[in-house]
Amino acid sequence: IGKGKRDEAVKAAVVRNGAVYLAAIGGAGALMAGSVKSCEIIAWPDLGCEAVRRLEVVDMPLTVLLDAHGGDL
Repeated sequence: IGKGKRDEAVKAAVVRNGAVYLAAIGGAGALMAGSVKSCEIIAWPDLGCEAVRRLEVVDMPLTVLLDAHGGDL
């Protein structure tokens, strides 16, 4: 979950891995936090808040910016 544009390498990785890149509305952190049901650090815990996490969310308002087929909003 992020914001802003991503370069061609990121776009290629999203398609290659059958993933999606989701965007959140800036300034809505408190609203978003209420949608998180669980959070687990799965990689690079030494990075603190930048660590890779697995989130379980319910009713989180997000927009797909990059899809698994290369579609780019």
